[in-house]
Amino acid sequence: MQETKDEFIEKLKDDSFYYSDKSHVSCSMLKHLLKSPMHLWLYLQNPPPSTPAMAFGSALHCLLLEPEKFNDGFYIYDTKHRPEKDKTMASKTNKEWKAKQIRTSYAKNQILITSEDLDKIDDMISSMTKHEDVNKILATCEKEKAIAWSNIVNDSTIDCKGKIDLATFDYIADVKTTAEFGGIDKFKYDCKKYHYDMQAAFYCDALGLDQFKFIVVGKNAPYDVGIFDVSPEFLESGRQKYKYALSQYEKYFISCAKNIDNYIEKGTL
Repeated sequence: MQETKDEFIEKLKDDSFYYSDKSHVSCSMLKHLLKSPMHLWLYLQNPPPSTPAMAFGSALHCLLLEPEKFNDGFYIYDTKHRPEKDKTMASKTNKEWKAKQIRTSYAKNQILITSEDLDKIDDMISSMTKHEDVNKILATCEKEKAIAWSNIVNDSTIDCKGKIDLATFDYIADVKTTAEFGGIDKFKYDCKKYHYDMQAAFYCDALGLDQFKFIVVGKNAPYDVGIFDVSPEFLESGRQKYKYALSQYEKYFISCAKNIDNYIEKGTL
């Protein structure tokens, strides 16, 4: 019996399934395509391991949006409990101790984060939730909304997926962290560097919305917070990016009208 769309979306709510599934195109996959089709091919063949930064981001999102899942999803280890307290984590004995913590978290299917990171996450969330505007968004939005939809490109159907931080019938909101908070001008730079405009357009078009907000919080004291709306021009910029990336996906991964091995970039500077 063929799986229904609703059944597939239900499965997407599980992060382990969401990130392992390669049948639907995600925004992360599109970011690789903006570099080249070969970058996506390598990503699909050899998914990169989770990094401490990724674990930090996952922990912050979980504790802010789905705190009831935090204890089951994360394993906290405190470096103050290392066996050789007079030495750094670079010592052989302390490295072995850390390796054991990693094995334990893996056996429990939990994401490993340090107690220091957890303290920082608590401070960041406290900074966000002291603002009435942030609390209003958190209180009125559906959290971690899984979606699946299709785009038609050159007569090919491309199945897409996403997991949206916060959504209502009127707008989408996404939580972003930044190592160096510098207000809206600095965040504009981040949006360009990390293609946040593409993410906004990709999700807005999927839900038929035209309003998107970023809730931005600094990762270092004083953990400043910003709420930034996006303009129609911002969405259009992202729309052009995701449509180009989907066209590359259709050429190299669906119709295979182009051979990845023959990909070459040409242009005039």
